[in-house]
Amino acid sequence: MSDTAPSAGRAIIPYGRSLMSLVAAHSLVKQGVEIVGCDDIDFTVLSYSKYTKYNFVHASFNEDEEQYLQDMEEAIRRFAPPEGTPYVLMPMFEETSILSRHKERFEKLIKVAAPDWSSVSRVIPKHVLVDLAEETGASIPKTWQPDDLAAFDDRLDDLPIPCVIKPVAGVGGRGVKVCKSREDLEESYRKLAEGEEVMPLIQAAAPGRDYCMTGLFRDGEIEAHMAYTNLQSFPKDSGAGVMRETIDDALFVEEVRKLMKPTGWTGVAEIDFRWSGEEDDRPQLIEVNPRFWAGLFQSVESGIDYPWLLYQMTVAGEVPPHGEAEIGRKTRVPGFWAAEAFIEAFGEERDLSRVSAAWRKAKSQFSNHHYADSLKYLGAMFSEAVNLDDAAFILQQRFSEAGEASSELRLKDDPMISLGAFYILGSLIRHGHLPPEVKG
Repeated sequence: MSDTAPSAGRAIIPYGRSLMSLVAAHSLVKQGVEIVGCDDIDFTVLSYSKYTKYNFVHASFNEDEEQYLQDMEEAIRRFAPPEGTPYVLMPMFEETSILSRHKERFEKLIKVAAPDWSSVSRVIPKHVLVDLAEETGASIPKTWQPDDLAAFDDRLDDLPIPCVIKPVAGVGGRGVKVCKSREDLEESYRKLAEGEEVMPLIQAAAPGRDYCMTGLFRDGEIEAHMAYTNLQSFPKDSGAGVMRETIDDALFVEEVRKLMKPTGWTGVAEIDFRWSGEEDDRPQLIEVNPRFWAGLFQSVESGIDYPWLLYQMTVAGEVPPHGEAEIGRKTRVPGFWAAEAFIEAFGEERDLSRVSAAWRKAKSQFSNHHYADSLKYLGAMFSEAVNLDDAAFILQQRFSEAGEASSELRLKDDPMISLGAFYILGSLIRHGHLPPEVKG
């Protein structure tokens, strides 16, 4: 922790299970701010960090929102610093919207670093964002929301293919699917609609790649900004970035200025775009997330320290001077980028099953001390199962990229956080996908 004395303040950082909460904690601690972590589960990444001074567990807002608010209010009072010391509640993920709605409840106790609900309600749920885009002239794929399933059936033959279906509420890509045939669209949309209170959206598929535009805003004006794209994702089809790179965001900034000005936004936001890569093409708006983002480490490593800038703006009302983002900067989430690299290198599931069979046979040979036969057999089966030259090339390329990228888990500086990181691995093992805050 910084030698600053007295403390530069105290911050409560929710959603302590998340790596982005850890990034925020590390950012603020460097400036002498004391950290209070919290979550509705124990044994989180943040609870194990040596930089977290206090930690508490609260009720789940998904199960009992009022109890969650009561728990937060009690903790805010309990961990209040001496009078005159800056005190900030910095929401990180889904709780941002809830705390935004209830900002007045906490204003006399702590400064809440979240946009006002009057701003947030202009971009969520997703169908209101379509209205804002039309109002401001922002470029957005053609979007339709049926009144009911009967209306969907009437329009089905005229809908564009491919298209994207998505619930109006949700994080981390929940329920979002690209439909590449009319049959898939009909089946998938009906299934999605059955579990939603509001009819889902249907959106024309935008060409190009995904880009994440991030910003810090004050009264609707963008005060700090950077953009990145995912070089690798894991699992590959889920869109969770595990290797990222900072890009020139000039095209995105203009779109964002038009979109966010009418909202009067004060706080951070992440705006998803699809872009063809052609300079003459406008990026297509996909979504606005009224909170921090999975690639927060990417932003900080690129020179835009959003947590510290947001903290200062929340305390003093002004964003201090800062530099521009370092274009070309790369970061990685350790372990997951390597897993994706090996999956790509060794091809399809049928090939991996043959490799697995070869390995089992080789192990039996080893157990019988037939070492030479085992190595011969394993080598032959690997050659049949995969193209070893191609696999070696892919792995060499991926490991070369990783060598240029900063690791998001700096265990030498904060060794115990590896215990909390098992939450992420556990989600992958139990549910077959990464937790939403990793993808969001």
